[in-house]
Amino acid sequence: YRSPIIAAAGVDRLVRTFDIRSPAQGPLAVLPGHQYAVRKVAWSPHLSDVLLSASYDMTCRVWTDGSAVGLDGSGQQQQQQGEEGQGGGIRMGMGDPSSLAFGVGRQLGQMERHTEFVMGVDWCLFGAEGWCASVGWDERLLVWDVRAVIGS
Repeated sequence: YRSPIIAAAGVDRLVRTFDIRSPAQGPLAVLPGHQYAVRKVAWSPHLSDVLLSASYDMTCRVWTDGSAVGLDGSGQQQQQQGEEGQGGGIRMGMGDPSSLAFGVGRQLGQMERHTEFVMGVDWCLFGAEGWCASVGWDERLLVWDVRAVIGS
C-alpha cells in the first residue's frame, strides 16, 4: 500500500487518485471508462499501482494509476511523451476518445459478468495475487481472477 495516495470516485463516472501530502496539486490521475456512477474502489494489497472499481454500469474495472510506469533505476520519474497538463501529468490528445484521461494511469481490463448494478468489489488478502470478489444487485457474489480480464 501507499498510504498517502487515495482513490475517489462517484456519480461523475471518473476514478481519481490524489496524493494527500499535496492537496493543492489536484488529481494525480483521472481515469474515465465507466458509463454510470462508480460505487466502490479498492487498491490491490499486492500491487501498489493497481486498483479495482465497481459501477452501476454492471462492470468491475481494473486500473493502474501509472505510478509504476516510467521509473528509472534510481526511482526517479522519467519524462513521458505527450502534452503536459497540470501537475506534470500527461493529457491525452483531444481526438482520443479518452481525452478526459489525465496522468499516465489507464484501464487494464474489465469484468462484465454481473447483470445488475455492481455494489462492491474487494481483493483477496490471502493466496495468489489477483483474486477478488464482487457483489451486485443481481444477488450474486462472483470470485474472479483479475489476471484473466487484463487486456480485455
